[in-house]
Amino acid sequence: MKDKRIVYILLTLLLVSSLSPIVFNSFVKGDYTWKIVSKDYDINGAAIDETNSSTYTLNINTNTIDVHSYNVQVTSSYSDYNDRIEVNMWLEADGQVVDSNVSVPDIVMKDISNSILHTFNSGSLYDGIYQDYWSSPPDLEGLYSLYGTLTYNGEIYHGTGFFDSSSMQVHSKLDDINLDVNSSYTYIEAIKATTDTINWATVDAIKTKTDTIDWTDIDYIYTTSGQIKAKTDTIAWGDISAIKLKTDDIVWNDVTAIKAKTDTINWATVDAIKTKTDTIDWTDVDYIYTNLGIIKDKTDTINWADISAIKLKTDTLVWTDVTDIKNTTDLINWADVNAIKTSTDTIDWTDIDYIYTTSGQIKAKTDTIAWADIATIQASISGIGSVSLSSSDIEAIQAKVDLIDWAEVTAIRSRTDFIDWKDVIAIKRNTSPPESYIPESSGFGSTIYGFFSDVGDTITSFMATLFRESDLSSLSERDR
Repeated sequence: MKDKRIVYILLTLLLVSSLSPIVFNSFVKGDYTWKIVSKDYDINGAAIDETNSSTYTLNINTNTIDVHSYNVQVTSSYSDYNDRIEVNMWLEADGQVVDSNVSVPDIVMKDISNSILHTFNSGSLYDGIYQDYWSSPPDLEGLYSLYGTLTYNGEIYHGTGFFDSSSMQVHSKLDDINLDVNSSYTYIEAIKATTDTINWATVDAIKTKTDTIDWTDIDYIYTTSGQIKAKTDTIAWGDISAIKLKTDDIVWNDVTAIKAKTDTINWATVDAIKTKTDTIDWTDVDYIYTNLGIIKDKTDTINWADISAIKLKTDTLVWTDVTDIKNTTDLINWADVNAIKTSTDTIDWTDIDYIYTTSGQIKAKTDTIAWADIATIQASISGIGSVSLSSSDIEAIQAKVDLIDWAEVTAIRSRTDFIDWKDVIAIKRNTSPPESYIPESSGFGSTIYGFFSDVGDTITSFMATLFRESDLSSLSERDR
């Protein structure tokens, strides 16, 4: 039983030649035929009367229909050089880039959770191609969608694309590899410079030797080296570095010379010495070592230049004479020396300093004496009696002498040093002698004529001769 007739029309879109334009993503023009089939169906959609079916045919020629194909392209890439994500977007019409009447697009970049990461909308169009970029993006992983929108002749067009962040990771790895390569290149160059100096003939000779190695022995060495390493791991390599700094200063040519010397050592003798040293009580040595430190503190203050100078002096000693001197000093009664020291300990050495200073001044004066003249004077007065003076007379004379301004005497002497006394004597002989000054009689019927020697602030000698006036008158002019 039919509830009603249902007509199912296969063709639901009627193409009418007057509609223009119709847009398809892909459409080929030509003649098209549509068939319309009419069948009876029940309420469940099943055909119930095949004999009552009708078929209609519709022929359409689409060559007269204006049909265009529009496609939006969205691309992306990562620039490692500029560290940025770059996007491009353009509209194609029938396979050609549309370069006019296109608005600045808007491209949204989203992650897998559909969250917006960045929007590209500040780029520029270059011959219809929109270019924009995102500088210094964060580290990204995976795929990211790009959804672009643009307007052409008032119509809105959409396009999609994606950004594969693996390119960022690849460039990051390449940068790391590049750094490693550059660093390795430096090492390789250094290695090459070293290997260039290798005498490969020597290497071949070494290989010939190594071909004879019993590698089971090497295994033993390897095991032993592990034990050695366990020991060396306890070494304070900082100390080793410090030792190396010291050894870097060693002149190894000198070491070679030292080795040449040690090659001549009689090691049997060394063993004998060791046998002796094994009996040493090293606690005694420690005591000596401690005292050596104290001694060294003392010797560090020695001026070794002075020691060298002393050695130069002692090198000239006749040691047999020194032995003779020692033999003599062995006869000294040192108790007497101690007694002498006890006496000298009571000396006021400031007085000695004064005496030393004064003796220096006296010597300076006596150094100017013409001792030949003194000898002549002494010869002239030899045999003549002298007058002895009392200490009170000497003190009175000293009082007079203390009044002398010796600076004036020195000044006078500096003047008289220029006098040619021979000329004075000659003048004296050719002139009348001045009136003699004869002091009063001393009570002995004679006159005292004194001769003083000026030797500084002290009168060191006094010579006096007594002459009777009768004797004086008989003296020749020369003797006077």
